[in-house]
Order: sequence, then structure tokens, then C-alpha cells
Amino acid sequence: MVAESVSIEIDLDRRSVVDTDGIAPIRMRVGEHALTMVRDLETNQPRDTLFAQPLELARWLASHWWRLRYEPKRANESRSDGWRMRHELSAISGDRIWPPWMIYGTGERVVFEPLVAAVFDRRFAFDQPVPMHAVMVSALDQGVDAFFAAVTAALASNPRIERFSRLVEQLEHERFDEEYAAWRRLEARLGYDPDEAPEVVMERLAQFADEFGEDAVAEAAMASPGANAADALEAVVSAAKHGLQFSLEAARDTTAMAHSLARPTGARAWQRAEEAAARVRAARGIASGPISRKVFAELLSVSWDRVRDAAQGPAVFGGVVEDQNAGRISFQSIPNTKPRRFEMARALGDVAWSPNALFSPLTSVKTERQQFQKAFAQSFLAPIGDVRAFIGSRPLDDAVIGEAAEYFIVGERVIRTLLVNKDVLPRSELARYSFAAPEFEAADFST
Repeated sequence: MVAESVSIEIDLDRRSVVDTDGIAPIRMRVGEHALTMVRDLETNQPRDTLFAQPLELARWLASHWWRLRYEPKRANESRSDGWRMRHELSAISGDRIWPPWMIYGTGERVVFEPLVAAVFDRRFAFDQPVPMHAVMVSALDQGVDAFFAAVTAALASNPRIERFSRLVEQLEHERFDEEYAAWRRLEARLGYDPDEAPEVVMERLAQFADEFGEDAVAEAAMASPGANAADALEAVVSAAKHGLQFSLEAARDTTAMAHSLARPTGARAWQRAEEAAARVRAARGIASGPISRKVFAELLSVSWDRVRDAAQGPAVFGGVVEDQNAGRISFQSIPNTKPRRFEMARALGDVAWSPNALFSPLTSVKTERQQFQKAFAQSFLAPIGDVRAFIGSRPLDDAVIGEAAEYFIVGERVIRTLLVNKDVLPRSELARYSFAAPEFEAADFST
């Protein structure tokens, strides 16, 4: 669900005057949805406030602000203790129960995702199922800044407030100093706390940023975080420079009608991508149904045989490097497989997202840019209306999904995920299958 605001309120009138930690009722909201819904132990009725230490919450938010704001949730990473300590509210110190939510960045938005405890722990009083919430980063900044100010004013007599105030002052200095901010953003995207990233890695990535732009390098860093990030990016760029060549000029002409849809708006990235894909198909006069290899190759002025047979690049992620008016792509997928079409469609989608990008990473990280690429590719190759028409009234079993995948020349995961995203199949359907196709061949609209 998309929200427009974040608010964290403390009820000063009900704050304990005895407890030096300043325990008070705290209410956290994303839009109209309270994240602090708990069940009152005395009345067994739900309430939207919990009793805890506002200063502990404020200090945790300030200490991890860069990673909360810029570090995404990667595959299986939410299980690591290091990631959970910096993204789960339940990791806040103290002897109080904190809301069962994780917070992470996706680019232009920040996501609040419920933990398992939100569903099964009777101490909480959330509606079932508990939805994720996404909010524009500017709304998060405004809500957190207002909370910091309220805590500082309310707890002026607390002996620990001076240390917190220094932390906030340092954070504000870094946020509004562009050189500092760029460094901190990159550290966070690499999965490091401030000043913890290896300097040699940071300097190498900064050089790549000078060549390709911060946005592209940030996407690459998130796809392969840690000390090997620069090596991974160098390998992908090198493979791309020697990879399959296609016409960027043709790609820009093809997606010209869709450029305006790629920029941040109230709509989600996947929604903008679906409309962009529909516009591109209409502009090129592509009828309903599958896109043939011949037509697809003509869109990019490339031979499909060359697409099919091109060498596989590094396994970490794929990418496209601009070479004058040509693009050179490093494929993740092995030769002669359907994912090649999906990767080329993602590259086409990225031209709509960033027409003049010098480097376009194609990764599995859950950012808006990657979601736009994947949703564009899904809708471009297999529009949901066409998929529904092909399936008709037949039962949605494995055989029918396999037939649809063959008809639209995509992997089964594309069809299955598309049907889940459109509520034709339950989300649990995805967990039942171990796909041979790479993870990037699907766009999950749940975030």
C-alpha cells in the first residue's frame, strides 16, 4: 500500500514523571495505518499506542538512518543478524516491546514490511493479513525530523539527551553536505555502517561513479554488497564492453513515448512500467499476443541468433554499457534460453527509465529501477490481458501455465508471477516451486 506521510507521536500528558527513561505512549503511523497496534492487557481491546522510551526509538532511527533510508532488502538477507539489527524495530534496545516491522529503502520509496510476529503474536492487534506500506522518502524524512525535534524538546532534562542531540547534529551535517551524503549513501548501499566500509572499495566505486553516474553505481553496489563490490562491478562492465551489441538509438526511439512514465509519481514503479510497455507496443504497432523473435530483434536492430548465442557474463548481475549509439549487454543467463529475451526486454525498459544512462545494471535487488525493468519486460512480452485471453476458462494447472509460457516465449516463472501479481493465483503459489530460471525473470509487485 502506498502512503503519503509518516508520523511518530508521543503523548507527553501521559508520560511517566517518575521513570527517568521517559516512558510514554508512542504512536507510529504510515498514512492512516498505525504500526503500533497492540492489545491492551487489561481490557483485551486494541489500541494504537504502545508504552516505551521515545529516546531509545529516536536514537535507533538516528544511528541507522542511512541504512534504513538507502539499503534494500536482498534475497535472504533479512535473516542475517546484522541486517535485522539495523532494519527491524524489534531490535531496539530496552525492555519494551517494539512494533514488529522492518524498514528498508527501495530508491524513491521506503518500505515498512511486517514481520512474522505481526501475524502470529497475540500481543499485537493488526488486521489480517498485515499489508506492507511504501512511502516516499521525503515523507519519511519529514516525519523522522519532526519526531527528533519533539523528543529533544520533551526530554530536555534527561541526562542522555545531550548525546542524542550531538548525534542528530552530526546526521544533519552529513545529510546536507552533498559530498558527505554521497559517501554515506554508498556505504549504506554496500551494507556498511558509517565509516566502516573499506576505503579502497569506496574509492574505486567513486571512480566508477564519476564515469557512469552515482545512480548506476548505487544499483550495482546493492546487487553485490560488501568488500567485493568494486571487483564485481568491474567484471560486469568488462563483460558488457565485450558483450552483445544492440542499437541504443533504436531502443530510445522505441521507448520515446514512455520516458515520462518512468519518473517518480504517486503510482508504483510496476504500474508505471505496465503503462510504459503498453505505450511501446502501441507505438510500434505490435498486435496483441506474443512478440516474435523477428519483431523483437528488429526493435533493437540486432540478430536474434546473436542474442541467443552470446556468451554468458559474470553471475553476480548483468548490465548494459553505452558505446556511442550502441549498447553492449552482459547477460546473466546461459546461451539459447528464454531468459535472454527477458533480459533484452529489461534493457529496453531501462532505456525508458533512464534514456541517457551510460551504464544500466540488471540485477535482482528490490529497487524501483529494477522493479520497473522487470515489470516492463513482463508486460511487454506477456501483457496480462493477452495471457488471460490465452488461458480462457481452462483450469490454471501446471500444463496450462507451461503452454502459456511457450506461447509467449517466456519462462514459466514470468507467467506464474504475473498471475499472482494480478490476484489470479494466490501468493503462496510461488513458494511451491523451485525455478530453474534466474530470479531476475520475474517482477514481484508486493513491494
